Amino acid sequence: PVPVQYGRAKKDLVVESHDAAFEIKEGEMICGYQPFATRDPKIFDRADEFVPDRFTGDGEELLKHVLWSNGPETQSPSVQNKQC
Repeated sequence: PVPVQYGRAKKDLVVESHDAAFEIKEGEMICGYQPFATRDPKIFDRADEFVPDRFTGDGEELLKHVLWSNGPETQSPSVQNKQC
């Protein structure tokens, strides 16, 4: 339901994929395309299929790969780090 997310880097950081790393400077605009991120076949079995219980039971471990505009799904929100 939320395909694109935008945010500004709060600090310098490096975003890593399976085969590359991208340096992002504080203040730069970052855009994430959620449907692409959650269909990574190296992470998700049957990545292009809707699997209703993908994140339940043993699949709960996969939640660390679900990212929101201010961090991973498994990170606790705070005043400095709000999440949907």
